[in-house]
Amino acid sequence: CMIFFIFYEKNSVEEQTLLSLRSNVEQQCDYLNSVIDTQFSTLDGLARFVAHQGKLVDADNLLMANAIVSTGKFSRILLISPSGVGYANDGAITNVGYRDYFLTALSGARAVSDPLSSSVDSETKVVLAVPIHSEDGQTLGVVSGAFNIGQVSEFLFSGLYNGRGHPLLVTSGGALISTTSPTLPTQYDTIFDYYASMEPLVGAGADQIRQDFASGASGHFFARYNGEVQYMVYQSTGLDNGWMMCYTVSGSEASADYSFIFRDVLYLGIAFLAGVLLLLISMIHISLGDRRRLLHQA
Repeated sequence: CMIFFIFYEKNSVEEQTLLSLRSNVEQQCDYLNSVIDTQFSTLDGLARFVAHQGKLVDADNLLMANAIVSTGKFSRILLISPSGVGYANDGAITNVGYRDYFLTALSGARAVSDPLSSSVDSETKVVLAVPIHSEDGQTLGVVSGAFNIGQVSEFLFSGLYNGRGHPLLVTSGGALISTTSPTLPTQYDTIFDYYASMEPLVGAGADQIRQDFASGASGHFFARYNGEVQYMVYQSTGLDNGWMMCYTVSGSEASADYSFIFRDVLYLGIAFLAGVLLLLISMIHISLGDRRRLLHQA
C-alpha cells in the first residue's frame, strides 16, 4: 500500500507541477503582450500627433519623438516616409524601405520585426512599427521604435522558483531571441539544439517539438541535462510573428512546493515500520510467555 501510495503521489505531484508551470507561462505571455501593446499605444499616440501636424518631418514631431525616447522604453524612434526614408529622433537619416516591418506597417497593420542585435550596446532589440493615417484615411508614413526586448525577459518569471528558472523567448524556427540563462544563448543556436543535448524522459519528442513550434501549439517535456532533471513548458506568445514563450527549471525546484508530501510520506513510513516492529516484539513476548506457561503446566 505504501509503495502504491508513493507512486500515486509522485504522478500527482508531476501533474500539479506541470499545471503550475503552464499557468505561469500563460500569465507571462499575457504580461509580454501587455508590454508590447503599451509600446504600440505609445507609437499610435505619436502617429496621431504627426497626422494632426499634417506633415511627416517637422521640428515638433521630432521633438515629441525625442521626448518619448528619453522617458520610455525605446532607444530610437523613426518617422518613415512612404518611400522608406526614416528620420530618427537623434537627427540620423536611414533607408528602411526594404524592411518587412516597414512594409507591413505601410499596409496598415502593426508590425514587430525579427530580433536584431544592436551593434552599439549588444542588446537584443525588435522594431515596433505602426502606420500614420491622415484624417481622410491616407497613409502619410510609418512610425517605428527600437525596443529592447531583452530587458523584458529580465522581468519574466522573476519571482518564480527563487529565480532559478529561465524564460526563453524563441522564434517559430527555434532561434533564441532572449533569455536570462547565462549559458543557453552562447551554447546553442536553436532550442532544438538545446533539446538534442538532453536525455529525453517524458513529453514531446524532437519531431513533435518542431511541429509545435511551427504551428504555435503548446507542449512540454522532461529531460535530463547535466545529470539533473529539467522541466520545460512552451506555448505561443499570441503575437502575429509566431514567437514562442518557453520556461525551463530543474525538477527539484519545480516540485519544491510539494516536497512536504514526500517528507510526510517518509515520516508516515517510519511510523508504520516502528509500529510493526513494536507489534512483532509484543507478539514474540506474548508467545514466549505462553510457551513458558504451557511448559510449566506440562
